[in-house]
Amino acid sequence: MSVENTRRETGDVPEKFTRPLKLIALFGGSNEISKSAASFISDHQPDVSLRLLVRREDAREELQRLFPDADVQIADYFHKDSLKAGLSGVDAAFVITPDFFDETAAMTNVAEAAKAADVQHIVRLTGDPPGMTLDRVPDFIKRGGNVPSIQHLYARAVLEGSGLQVTFLNSAAFFMQTMATPLFAYPVRKDRVLVMPHDRKMAFNDKVDIGECAAVLLLSNDRRHVGATYHLNNGHDLLSFREFAELLSDVLGEKVTFHDDEERFLAYNSQPLAEFLKIPDAGDLILEMIKFEKANEHAWRRSDTVQYLLGRPAKKLRNWLEENVEKFERI
Repeated sequence: MSVENTRRETGDVPEKFTRPLKLIALFGGSNEISKSAASFISDHQPDVSLRLLVRREDAREELQRLFPDADVQIADYFHKDSLKAGLSGVDAAFVITPDFFDETAAMTNVAEAAKAADVQHIVRLTGDPPGMTLDRVPDFIKRGGNVPSIQHLYARAVLEGSGLQVTFLNSAAFFMQTMATPLFAYPVRKDRVLVMPHDRKMAFNDKVDIGECAAVLLLSNDRRHVGATYHLNNGHDLLSFREFAELLSDVLGEKVTFHDDEERFLAYNSQPLAEFLKIPDAGDLILEMIKFEKANEHAWRRSDTVQYLLGRPAKKLRNWLEENVEKFERI
């Protein structure tokens, strides 16, 4: 099992939280990970109430239909009053943020609201190479602002310094669902090619599994989780992108050609990335992040942490691809 403990306190640690668990809040309620956590909690401990927090009214309406017994509220990381309302009366909370996000400001606000509400346990999702620190991140990436390569390091710094009781779930892997996003799937669907420069090994996670891991920790009354970082991957798949193309070819029954090529990658992705990130050199920034991943590919290791937390094997990449083959159909 891959776990780090960063607890700074000394002396005996009480093994149980002091309050019975009555209300859990899940940020990012419309995200597949939070939905998975909500379903797990509802199925396994229905006497615990759920509060699902979203940023958009349209997401609120959809989520209320999916979870009619939950309290669904609008809560914005940058709107302090909505955070205080969202965490009022909450015993435990799951915190998840989107990519390219101002974590320092957001987590400062979360910490303030959580302290005011006396939240006794926070489970925070991150996505870093195990053992990564800010001083190891290249300056070019730091100048890019709140990018995925560093944003969770900023979040960790705020939460660890807050005095709150936090457990970190670190997805030390690619989400399988990411492979169906346009960055990867569009070239596959259009030309049956997978384009990823600086080929490197990568582990994989299923979002449903990660949500259930979060739920297990939220439902646990064992305070020894506090201060720990659980590094998660599915324990099966540690593949290069070339090997992923071979696996995808086998699942599709058609050859998917792999290209380790910066120019081809930029040809497919420069404009969409610039439009999405709203910065003109977005393609170059993403390339630097890819090089950063390549330089740290040694950090990815298979682990049984998901199976340890869930008591069952994690989903394999092949199984996920077979269940979602329509996402790679030709266009």
